[in-house]
Amino acid sequence: MFDLGVEQKQRAEELEKKLDVFNLTYIRRCAEIEAKKRRDLEPETLWESIWNWWGGSEPADNPELDFEKVMTPEEKKKLYDAIGYEGEDTSTITYPEEYIDIDLAIQLKLLDVNVWSKINENDAQFRVIARAAIPDTGLIFKRRPAKSAIAIFVDLGSFQVFGIATDLQQSEFSSNSRPVLAQPVSRSLSTSNQQKLLQVEFETNPLDGSSDYRVKVVSQSLEIKYNAPTINKLSECFEQDTQRNLQGVKQAAYSTYTNVKHRSYILMKHNIEKMVLSRNSEKKIRKKKSGGKNPEKNKSGKKNSVKIKSGKIL
Repeated sequence: MFDLGVEQKQRAEELEKKLDVFNLTYIRRCAEIEAKKRRDLEPETLWESIWNWWGGSEPADNPELDFEKVMTPEEKKKLYDAIGYEGEDTSTITYPEEYIDIDLAIQLKLLDVNVWSKINENDAQFRVIARAAIPDTGLIFKRRPAKSAIAIFVDLGSFQVFGIATDLQQSEFSSNSRPVLAQPVSRSLSTSNQQKLLQVEFETNPLDGSSDYRVKVVSQSLEIKYNAPTINKLSECFEQDTQRNLQGVKQAAYSTYTNVKHRSYILMKHNIEKMVLSRNSEKKIRKKKSGGKNPEKNKSGKKNSVKIKSGKIL
């Protein structure tokens, strides 16, 4: 705030006396008209476009004028300085550094992925040829607004891959008779203290202030085994069907050949008709030039003719 002089105070008092109901209503109406002009000049947002397309008409104007939306930052600053209002302090400096405004936790008990295919060509039903299980997976997200810091924690409890079952009488979702292709070493050793397979931590602006970023990754050993029947069946399952592709190529080639043949026949027929018409036109022109006489007759009045008999020209 700044101190006003005597003249300025008197001027302000005189203006306040003139601010009756009529002048206030007039000033407000002028402000509403100016705000509507500004709103009409602004580009249409995506939501407004969808609303107009869905509803078929523009949304009704809000009768109440929202000065917070229509006023520019410069106009707000001038208004606040004039009335001595400091505005709403939305700064994050007032928050403690350890304050967390967003704390999100997601826990996934089990993620099961199965690959189905026919084990033999004569099988009538599909069976599970490979199964991947990811149990006990967690995700934690935190945000501290005071330092614009975030923290992300990802935990992967275990990871197991199973192959083709040796006992086909068991359930497809049972893993008792399936060979283990991948699993943590701690699980294969049957240790009592089983740790997480993978732990990932990422944080910006940590509380200790020792660094700008902090990344921590802890991973346990993973045992991988090769099972020939499962790998071979997976390769057969995902490889392309060459016989079906060859049949499609044959059909495309035959269709192209038929199309070219049809076009060639039509083009040849058109050329022959064009040649016949051209020849008839030439005959008519020659007949007119010879005065109606047949130009093919010789001087003796006989037509020129060629006879073929027994392979000889007479």
